[in-house]
Amino acid sequence: MPDPFLIATLAMSGLSAALGWHMRKASSVHGTLESANAALRSDRQIDLFRLSRRDTLTGLSNRAAFLETLSAQLARGPLALLLIDLDRFDAVNANLGEAGGNELLAAFAGRLGQLAAERDHAARVGSASFALLITRRDELGLLPRTIAHLFAALSIPNPASGELVDTAISMGVARAPGDGSCAETLMRAARVSLMRAKGLGGGRFALCGERESADILDREQMRAELQRAIEAGQVVPYYQPVVSLPSGQIAKFEVLARWNHPKRGLLLAEHFIPLADGTGLSGQISTSLLRHVAHDTREWPTWCRFAVNVSAGQVRELIGLLRTQPGTWQRRMDMSRLDVEISETALMTDRALVRELIDVLHEHGARAVLDNFGSGASNFFHLRDLPFDSIKISKLFVQRLAADPRAEACVTAMLSLGRGLGVDIVADGVETEDVAERLSQLGCHFAQGFLYARPAPAAAAAALLGIKPELVALVAA
Repeated sequence: MPDPFLIATLAMSGLSAALGWHMRKASSVHGTLESANAALRSDRQIDLFRLSRRDTLTGLSNRAAFLETLSAQLARGPLALLLIDLDRFDAVNANLGEAGGNELLAAFAGRLGQLAAERDHAARVGSASFALLITRRDELGLLPRTIAHLFAALSIPNPASGELVDTAISMGVARAPGDGSCAETLMRAARVSLMRAKGLGGGRFALCGERESADILDREQMRAELQRAIEAGQVVPYYQPVVSLPSGQIAKFEVLARWNHPKRGLLLAEHFIPLADGTGLSGQISTSLLRHVAHDTREWPTWCRFAVNVSAGQVRELIGLLRTQPGTWQRRMDMSRLDVEISETALMTDRALVRELIDVLHEHGARAVLDNFGSGASNFFHLRDLPFDSIKISKLFVQRLAADPRAEACVTAMLSLGRGLGVDIVADGVETEDVAERLSQLGCHFAQGFLYARPAPAAAAAALLGIKPELVALVAA
């Protein structure tokens, strides 16, 4: 008869072995699952890393990834960097809608990616801005021809919203090592070239020359100084009177931005406003100037108006300022005393946005002025379609008025146009009595120029209105 204890021992032994086998099996399965999960997590991390380096709309490299690629390529040898902007994309986007605009960007990016030597050599670096690297020695050896070929290939129409849309571009080119030996400097050099191409009207490319390269660091330094200058109150308004020709009395003042630079002296607007455009500083300048005007003119006559200039880069900023802080400005100054002079460049950059600005100005009781009429791309279509309240004739016509019959014929036609539209006409650049007298004979009602006064600080401008110096000092305190 078997020993019960032995049977029990053997049974327990078998059970232990069975349990051990199952535990080993479970451990093995668990280890396999852990390995699979780890591999899955690794794949996801890789996918997330790749996605973090790609622009989600176009599939091209994003700005951060492109800068890494640019730095790596700079270490390997010479190259050319192309920065490309879609001209007037805001207007195209407004016409097509966001979906159509995105479709256009994706189509353009697809063509750019096909032209890139490697996928990482093309990138989307802004809302409607792209970059491309040229690294092949044969292409660098014939760079102007290479750029011209690429420019032509990228300028053809692209499909969007079921139609072919003309795609005008501007391109800025910088070369390494000549224009810069690090990614940041080379990007600045290409941006300077791009701005030069846009300044010439767009639809073209520009290479960074030796002079532009030498000026890049100086411009970047000035841009950094400008931020501090705005905060320190160094950017101030100067006032130049606009005179009524029939009465000889001041009708309003144009407000002109000036920068009291501690080392360079008093800088005119054309020396720093272009630096501010597109960086967010232009909006800060607009805000600062309006604050100064509201403060300077608290005791000036209520009939006196003020005209401020708006560059192409400031249009969107001013719309946002008036829409987000309307009550603030209505409390600071009577908006019905404000004229906003809009440049023809702004019209060419984004006509739809200018129309929006005019509408916002009229909502607040302010007036819109077409500035520098006749000197650029102005045409009757703008005057027919946009409700300007006043037109300022370019000084290029006014200053030749007394000596050039053709200039007089043009001014006469502009004055007749103003009367037909029922808008005020201001003649800019009046420097002699002969020109002022002839303008008056032709029926021009308002004039501005050095004949009457040069732009001056608030105290000097107030003196022209007969405001006592002690009152001006009290207001400025």
